[in-house]
Amino acid sequence: MSAARRISACQASVWRTLRILAFGLLFVLSAPPVTAPANAQDTEPSRPFARILVDWNRTLDRVEQYLGQPSYSEEQTKQLRGLLVRLRAETATIEKSARDNLTAAEQLLATLGAEPADTEPVEPESVQQKRAQYNQDIADYKARVQQAQLARARADQLDDRLSRATTTLLVDDLMTRMPLPYLPDTIEAAIEDYWRLAAELLTAPQTWWRSLPPENRDIGALLLGLALLAVTLATGFLLRIWVLRRFGRDPAVEDPSYSRRFFTALTECFARGIVPALLFAAILLRIHSDDAQVTGFLLDTLSAFCGAMIFLFLAVALVQAVLAPDMPAWQLTTLKRRNAVIIGRRIILIVGIIAIDFFIRQSAQPLGLSQAFWSVQGALFGTVENILILLLLLRSLWEPVPETEPAAEGTAVADTEPEEEKHSRFWTGLRFLIGFIALAGIGAFMAGYPRLGDHINEALIVSAVIAAVLFLFRGLLRELTGMVLRSDLTKRHLGLRHTTRNTMTFWVRALLDAALVVSGGVLMLMVWGVPSNDLSRLSGRALTGFEVGSVTISITDIVTSLLVFGIVLGITRVLQRALADRVLPETHLAVGVQHSLAAGFGYVGIILAITLTLSTLGIDLSNIALIAGALSVGIGFGLQNVVNNFVSGLILLIERPIQVGDWVVVGMNEGRVKRISVRATEIETFQRASVIIPNAELLSNSVTNWTHKDNLGRVDIPVGVAYGSDTEKVRDILLECAKECDEVLAFPEPFVLFMDFGNSSLDFELRCFVGDVIRRLRVATEIRFMIDRRFREEGIEIPFPQHVVHMAPPKRITPPDPDPETP
Repeated sequence: MSAARRISACQASVWRTLRILAFGLLFVLSAPPVTAPANAQDTEPSRPFARILVDWNRTLDRVEQYLGQPSYSEEQTKQLRGLLVRLRAETATIEKSARDNLTAAEQLLATLGAEPADTEPVEPESVQQKRAQYNQDIADYKARVQQAQLARARADQLDDRLSRATTTLLVDDLMTRMPLPYLPDTIEAAIEDYWRLAAELLTAPQTWWRSLPPENRDIGALLLGLALLAVTLATGFLLRIWVLRRFGRDPAVEDPSYSRRFFTALTECFARGIVPALLFAAILLRIHSDDAQVTGFLLDTLSAFCGAMIFLFLAVALVQAVLAPDMPAWQLTTLKRRNAVIIGRRIILIVGIIAIDFFIRQSAQPLGLSQAFWSVQGALFGTVENILILLLLLRSLWEPVPETEPAAEGTAVADTEPEEEKHSRFWTGLRFLIGFIALAGIGAFMAGYPRLGDHINEALIVSAVIAAVLFLFRGLLRELTGMVLRSDLTKRHLGLRHTTRNTMTFWVRALLDAALVVSGGVLMLMVWGVPSNDLSRLSGRALTGFEVGSVTISITDIVTSLLVFGIVLGITRVLQRALADRVLPETHLAVGVQHSLAAGFGYVGIILAITLTLSTLGIDLSNIALIAGALSVGIGFGLQNVVNNFVSGLILLIERPIQVGDWVVVGMNEGRVKRISVRATEIETFQRASVIIPNAELLSNSVTNWTHKDNLGRVDIPVGVAYGSDTEKVRDILLECAKECDEVLAFPEPFVLFMDFGNSSLDFELRCFVGDVIRRLRVATEIRFMIDRRFREEGIEIPFPQHVVHMAPPKRITPPDPDPETP
């Protein structure tokens, strides 16, 4: 194994990271192309199937022959895995096309009916030929399906073996032993290589200048190039100042929102990092152009220097943009200002060490230095990086800024302690894990495994960067979710209540967190050495479906069905809202009828959403019917009340014995019908209390509906007067009081009934009618005030109940005569 091969992991760390991030983005945004096109004509291969089968077997045999070799090559392994990926995609295309054609042939054969028996008349020759042709086509298509499945199974097995071969290559590379870095001989040899590298760096410009032909040694052109470089740097510096002043942080803003802080941080990162990085990238492209005449070791050194500066400027700008040590109000974290300053300095120090390490490694690559140099180089810089990482794990550095808002009165502190304790345990465990990995990296360097140590360092740092970036995007997505669900679209147009929007916000944020965790986990697995092809294959299997017994579970189908359900349900809610607020009021139908129509439309939308969801999942509705029939007994016993209430709700909506807005009396409850749902009906009482009554009770029990046909109602006011009162005068007064009330109807006219001769009074009852029965209590109260006033004016007494008790006189008791014989 060559020296360049041995240090490839360290030399290409930056480019590997970019490739990992790019693949992770593609992984999150799209599924692997393993499905066939929708058009059957496009799925038909241009080559004959026999030729395709030969190519499949040749490819599979080639991979199997390669795996039988004693050693493997990284490039050839990658090439063969690409061939297997294309082969699996082609087998999927062939299988889908064959299945479609097989279904069509079976349908055509079914139209011919069953083949006649020996005793039946013989079919016409044309029908016999068609039947034979269809049977032959069915056999051919079944064979194609089987061949495609067999080829894909072999490809999966060989891909697994290639994955193990790739893992073996990685492990062999990482476990390559080099001289121990702390031995005197190793240090002495490394020092000699460092002197050699330093001498080459110092003499590189002179060596390059001497290597130029005399006619190309133009000092004027060189000075002109340096002047242009200076002008470019000055222009970039001025552009940076303008961007920071125009779009940078504003010290006058004391509490900016997270989204504003996030986009301002992007602006700061662009001005402080991307602009200088672009300048060095332009220099890098210029020295690699054909007319630059920069060659040899100087070209390698300048390329390494530009790469290191690009990385340094971007990393430092990102750290300063996120932590904002000079303006704590603009930082994207909740750290204390002193801690943010310390963390920023230590991270920048780590970044600077990584940039120097990168420059030295890239510059030393073409010199063919000894293994002692690489061992000492890795141990020196890697150990310092890991020590700084350990210093970043101090718990005191990550304490957030305490909340300034006091706790609400009556809030128990003990209620929040368990959650804080869980949070603290999680971060403590995470710090312990990172510290253990950093110590393992130091141990690998000291044990003479610099490649393993470099791999651990690189994976640990890149994983931290991925976690930090995803954490920042999490905050942005959470705030954007809250802004969308708090907008007028969700409040007015969709008609979502506050609690519903809070629930939607929770679940949307939970799904976003899950997506970020999955994407971050995939990226980190790739960083730590899991081949991207394995992740792609596993994700393809998970997305396109995997079998559990006889059931195929597809994450893609599940997510698609949930999206279909949510979209159809959302459209239903929007249309239902428009129907209830805009269309139905223009029809001038009764309020209850409008509510029934809107509710029925909503139920139809729910049924349609469920049907489309089941169809998207590929579930046969006939199977659902069979399952429902099998569970009918269980439904009859276990869900009897639920089904009863559901059917009762439908009957209420269709027959409309009660409607929304009716004033009803159910048992001891009286109030207005506020809502009729599938399971229960909500009644709002005089006390503004909501009474939830199951629909089955409304159909099985007596219900008094004051406003079933109209709002007309009668008010009965019983009145008692003292014996001896003028009864006709009492009748006239009662009628006059009823007629004086504005809300009493003239027709039907009010009347008075002489009800009875009571124990203490003469009992009368005034009966009158009102246009709105809901106001009967107010009308009765007003009439009673009038009656009391008129009775006092006319001297008519309203007696209170009296009981006359006659006491019998006590009997006189005569004492007995004394006994004369008693002394």
